Amino acid sequence: MVFDADIINILIATVAVLNTLYGLIVFSRNRKNTTNQSFFFLSLAVSSWGIAMLFLRGAHDPDLAVWGARALYATAALIPFASVYFARLFPEEKRFLSFFEKNIVPLPFITILIITLLPYGGLIEDVTLTQGAEPSISFNFLLHSVYILFIVGYFSWVYVILFSKLLKTKGILRIQLTYILIGTLATTATGVVTNLLLPYFNIFTFNWVGQIGVLAMITFILYSILKHHLFSVSVIATEIFVVVLELTLFTQIFIAQTLQERLLATGIFFGSFVIGILLIRSVIREVEARTEVEKLAKKLQDANVKLKELDKLKSQFLSIASHDLRAPLSSIRNFMSLLLEDTYGKLPPAAEEGVRQVFGRATEMAQMVDDYLNVSRIEQGSMKYDFAPADLVKLVSESVEGMKANAEQKHLDLSFYVPSGIQKIPIKADVGRLREVFNNLIDNSIKYTPKGSIKVFIEGGESTARVVIQDTGVGITEETKKNLFKLFSPGQFSRKINPSSTGVGLYVVKKHVEAHGGNVWVESAGEGKGSRFYVEFPITLTPGEATVHKFANDL
Repeated sequence: MVFDADIINILIATVAVLNTLYGLIVFSRNRKNTTNQSFFFLSLAVSSWGIAMLFLRGAHDPDLAVWGARALYATAALIPFASVYFARLFPEEKRFLSFFEKNIVPLPFITILIITLLPYGGLIEDVTLTQGAEPSISFNFLLHSVYILFIVGYFSWVYVILFSKLLKTKGILRIQLTYILIGTLATTATGVVTNLLLPYFNIFTFNWVGQIGVLAMITFILYSILKHHLFSVSVIATEIFVVVLELTLFTQIFIAQTLQERLLATGIFFGSFVIGILLIRSVIREVEARTEVEKLAKKLQDANVKLKELDKLKSQFLSIASHDLRAPLSSIRNFMSLLLEDTYGKLPPAAEEGVRQVFGRATEMAQMVDDYLNVSRIEQGSMKYDFAPADLVKLVSESVEGMKANAEQKHLDLSFYVPSGIQKIPIKADVGRLREVFNNLIDNSIKYTPKGSIKVFIEGGESTARVVIQDTGVGITEETKKNLFKLFSPGQFSRKINPSSTGVGLYVVKKHVEAHGGNVWVESAGEGKGSRFYVEFPITLTPGEATVHKFANDL
């Protein structure tokens, strides 16, 4: 057998290589994908049909030509058989074959394969070789008719499947099916005429056209991918580069003048073929990884939106629940206050102590409710501040005086220091909110100071005023300081001393101070070494007051 490098053989070989390469490219995208597997099977069937035609056209011995004809019609029967599976499985990513697909669909094909390859009494009876003409094949008339019915029947089945899917789908999938139908219809129409009907009437002049006509199917599928961006542009660009390179190297095999050059060109072709497939797979993996990251980012974005919605619902719940709790707590506190003031008569000592404890707990709960309401308003952006001229010295002094009773109950020394000569520090503030700030900070120092003292003093300069609350309490670790002013972050050590701590108070303090253009922070040498809370505000001075209100940085 001699391979003649005429234009027809070169075209058939080129299309066979191109079709195999495209099948490998699709298969390498995801080898476990059912559609990819079925398409690869189909591409191999079409390529083997082209190779069988090359074998027949290159045969110069009648016996070899007969086997070439048998191989040609056996591989041709494989195409509609493979097409049925592709049509049934497309576009499934993972699907197992049914009993019908495994055991019934192959039976007609196996029958056709047997009668095609039978050496005696089969489909092919003889082949006539004529110089300058296509091989002429003699058929068993009855078996040839059965063969044609099989080809037409299976291809008709393929189009029934594809058209039924086309009617049920929308969007990109519908576009894919449309182009696949156009390409395969063109290929089938060409092949049926040139490779079935004309040979039926002993016309073999165009028996090779079908092997080249399959290029239409590849072209339309490629067009659908490029036109509608069904795959990544970078992957497509890599595939086109590899295909062009392989076709160029494949052509070099036929252009080579000597056997040595032809062998070298063949080796280079197969080597670059393997490298090209590996390159495409590498690009596909990179694209898939990027796609996965994009999916995760989208999921994270969706989760973030849901979290914001939940956070909003939480704030609304806090607002409603806190508002509903205020009324009964106010009633309890008012009634307990009346009892403690002997409005209903003198209480026995034991009863008075019990009422005092109830009053204290109700007061704590009322403060917690106010904190939750503040959190809700802050997070919803509905917190309102009534800024007006105020005196920082007076504000802090009143808070200290109001907390002295609590300090005395724990036998703590609570004192307030103002630099000499300072009577007033003017600031613009919401007096009620700042009173909450100082009450909260001083109350915390009392709670977390088992023994010793708490000093509150003011320091600063011409443009800022700084209030410092210093205690000899339990101190704060570096780890706790990082989250101290965050919502619901009281710290584990704080919970041991004050189980009712919610981690809300200091969060509200920070937001109130920041709303006044100030800053709040804490310093501590560590656990058991006390702490210093700093609250800094801008002060408002007239030019005439500037020299009057200077005060020392240290006491």
